[in-house]
Amino acid sequence: MEEGAGRSVKCGSWIRRPENGNLVVLGLTMTRPSSSSSVRHEFEESDGDPITIAVHPSGDDFICSTSNGGCKLFEVYGLETKLKLLVKQLPPLQDVGPQKCVAFSVDGSKFAAVGVDGHLRILEWPSLHTIVDEVRAHESFRDMDFSLDSEFLASTSTEGSARIWKADDVDRSGEGTIDALTFWSMCDILNAGHCRTAFENAFRKMYVLPSDMEALPPMPNVEGHWSALHSWVMPTTSFLEFIMFSRMFVNSLHGLHTNSSDVNICLLGSSDLEKKHCYCRVLELLVNVWAYHSGRRMVYIKPHSGLLEEQHPVEQRKAFMWARYFNFALLKGKDEDLAGASDDDDQPRKTWLWSMTGEVHWQGIYERQREERYRLKMEKKMENREKKLGRRRNGYKKNPLGL
Repeated sequence: MEEGAGRSVKCGSWIRRPENGNLVVLGLTMTRPSSSSSVRHEFEESDGDPITIAVHPSGDDFICSTSNGGCKLFEVYGLETKLKLLVKQLPPLQDVGPQKCVAFSVDGSKFAAVGVDGHLRILEWPSLHTIVDEVRAHESFRDMDFSLDSEFLASTSTEGSARIWKADDVDRSGEGTIDALTFWSMCDILNAGHCRTAFENAFRKMYVLPSDMEALPPMPNVEGHWSALHSWVMPTTSFLEFIMFSRMFVNSLHGLHTNSSDVNICLLGSSDLEKKHCYCRVLELLVNVWAYHSGRRMVYIKPHSGLLEEQHPVEQRKAFMWARYFNFALLKGKDEDLAGASDDDDQPRKTWLWSMTGEVHWQGIYERQREERYRLKMEKKMENREKKLGRRRNGYKKNPLGL
């Protein structure tokens, strides 16, 4: 299928066939018939136009959502030169209205569809048993995608929020389920299941805490927004304090590999791309831990209306805050100790990360710079004195202007 005169491409996707052949399926709006396609299906006028297409990993099925008729299932069979399409109805997705996003899981065992009205459905494939049926999952969806292990579905909205849906417990009652995600469980999902362990070990190493002492800062299991993808702003003084904390934390996190035979190992990623940017997803959530326990006000700005809503009020979380570990004086002292070690080239290990994450400043550097300025000043003063004495010894005099 190719775009041409009288035709407009609305959606499309590649199909990888079992015989190692690649096909492309396109959803077109046509004003006149075309014969360039290998195989073609024309929707009824009541179905409307195609919106989006999802292809099953096997390459034998694909689903197309339409503007009026919900979703239709297409089975592909036959050889590449003699392809045929068998069209079937999907009872759970028949006459449900336009579906903005549709997707199959990586292993092909689940199918998800979300309507323009924000209604999310996750179905077991091919039995079509309901796993999740959430009427108002988002006010307005933007995109969604399954995790590589097909156990979770991540969805984003146009107003800037994101949600993680557990998709491995089938709900036979048809009511749909969503597991109550906590801050740390969401962090585990984004970091190959090792977020809590890595964070706790790094925090313990950073503050030299004993092994029998709790080292995972508590985060509330209540409704509210958290920052993601570094979508935050803060005053400059707070920003500098957070950067100071995050430099020490990532240095401690990197130091967990000291005794490992492979220093490049990354337990926080499942794909090659995630392993290449190993600490990114932890650092995206680190600002929430720092802001919560350092007593900062956390305000959410609604992107469409601009309204401000305070999240996790300070008065309500004082009893849960680990403020002693996020005290500015303590962090400043630890920062100066690291800066002094870096300035003296006294690195605790070969792969020391702290000095590579920013500039090195501490009182010793300021004192050395002051001494250097004083030394240069005295040298210049001595040089001027020598010049004056030289003029006196050599009898240097100005010639008279006239007699």
